[in-house]
Amino acid sequence: MKYIIIAFLIFTSMAYSQDNHIYKKVFKNKKNFKYLSFYDKDAKKKMATYKVYDSTYLIHKRTFKYNDSIYYSKKLADSIAAYGKMHGKESYAAYITKVSEILSFEEQDYLWKQTDQTKKEKIFIENKKVVMIQEIPKDELYFQVSNIIYSNDRKKAYLKIEVRVNNDIIGHSFFILSLVNKKWLQIYQDEQIFL
Repeated sequence: MKYIIIAFLIFTSMAYSQDNHIYKKVFKNKKNFKYLSFYDKDAKKKMATYKVYDSTYLIHKRTFKYNDSIYYSKKLADSIAAYGKMHGKESYAAYITKVSEILSFEEQDYLWKQTDQTKKEKIFIENKKVVMIQEIPKDELYFQVSNIIYSNDRKKAYLKIEVRVNNDIIGHSFFILSLVNKKWLQIYQDEQIFL
């Protein structure tokens, strides 16, 4: 029994360390969150640190697949662009096209199912550019990170980060990182602003 507890603690510690490393990588990359300049042209310059809310939100199933039986594909994107009635259908169609180019149907299935197994968690990101906050600040930009979803082979990590003011989302980013030579590298980002 003692060995099971020790193994569990080691595994939990390794998972925390890996997640923390991925979050740090994203916040360290100066090319991320460029869209903030549309909100306020000096927003990134004013930010000495990123204020990050200390609880994750659950990444939505539709990040990876349209629904249980419909995959993201170029055909679906074209259909939504032509016939969709939603606001922002062009950017949604572009997102669907990008995801369909990155993820096979098999990967879409796996990641769709993984979202059901996640739960909200408290986090702590150890990084001098990040200040963890426990309460939502009034009239200030802050960030909230999603939980991280890993590919079946655990060599890719997927996450979203929302930028908010009060409780309103002003933009979000979708990131994919890949494990290369035991290091996590950001290989993809998709950023959208909502004004």
